[in-house]
Amino acid sequence: MTAIQQYRPFIHRDREDIDAFLDENPLWADLYEIYLSVRENGYYQKIPSIKMFNEVHYQCVRVLLDRHPEEDIQYNYFDTTRDNLGGSYSASVLCFSMVYAILSLVNNPPRQVRLFLRFLREKMLNMDEYYFPSISKYAYAKGAQGKINMGSDIDLAPCPELPSRIGETFEWWRRATDNFDQKRIRSIVSLWHTKEEQLEALEIIEENFKQMK
Repeated sequence: MTAIQQYRPFIHRDREDIDAFLDENPLWADLYEIYLSVRENGYYQKIPSIKMFNEVHYQCVRVLLDRHPEEDIQYNYFDTTRDNLGGSYSASVLCFSMVYAILSLVNNPPRQVRLFLRFLREKMLNMDEYYFPSISKYAYAKGAQGKINMGSDIDLAPCPELPSRIGETFEWWRRATDNFDQKRIRSIVSLWHTKEEQLEALEIIEENFKQMK
């Protein structure tokens, strides 16, 4: 059974515009300025800022939910992000440079996050000369001023997409629910925060289940 965090709509609700990030916390605003200054270094990134920042936020949430994110950073994280951002490996490097900055500034992170960050830095980012140096320099300076708290300072909690916006195929739902297993369905539906959204998600799952007959 594939872990829940592998299915983006179950843990991440994309924000509509970059101001949703910039207004939340000065950390996002600082990273946005750095992002604008470095994204043309080495390889020009034509990815809209909101798409990149949604990806950064999503990957932070994934790491926090993953019990062993260090297992295969290349396949489980870099390749996923490359696909999400249009096939550019350098975009993955830029994305995870910002993921590194955010998670390294979290106060009292889980043990797996510390291990992930060490492997990320040593195996994937230390050879980068275009993006990581500027972003890691900022993270180090910011960390000397104090850490951030998840929830109060910056929101890294999982938040499912609106059910009406999950336009996935029957095959996707079949895999996600482990062939429409009832226990799996209950665990998925419980991720939504309101009864209305839970009922809407359940209706969508039931509609897809009918296609098996």
